[in-house]
Amino acid sequence: MKTNLAGVFYCMRHEIEQFKKQGYGCLINMSSIIGDRGFSDFGAYAASKGGVDQLTKSAALKHGTENIRINAIAPGFISKTDIARNFKNSISKDLIKKIQNSHVLKRLGTPKEVANVVLFLASAEASFIHGQIVKVDGYFARG
Repeated sequence: MKTNLAGVFYCMRHEIEQFKKQGYGCLINMSSIIGDRGFSDFGAYAASKGGVDQLTKSAALKHGTENIRINAIAPGFISKTDIARNFKNSISKDLIKKIQNSHVLKRLGTPKEVANVVLFLASAEASFIHGQIVKVDGYFARG
């Protein structure tokens, strides 16, 4: 909770303070599809990421009129990350295949695909996207 929720809260507070001084800003939080959906074995993680979603939406309401855009990215299962490697070490190859097949696209996402969404949200092309939790999950969450 300290890192996933309190850490985001304190970072947001300092970022927003700086953005106010600048007169503009674009803040992008990192959430997870688990924050919206929940998983039985990841209750605390799901609660912390759900909290990130609500911080994002609340701050977007509060600071949107100050030329500060605030959104979050909610990745699904992403390959080639420390979490994915640790996850793979603790579960069977059959379960990994089942997770991949649970995605409509039948694969895990890549870090580059997540980074591309971050780059887009930070760009001028996304200037009307505000207060959103953008899922990057191959339609795993389906909602």
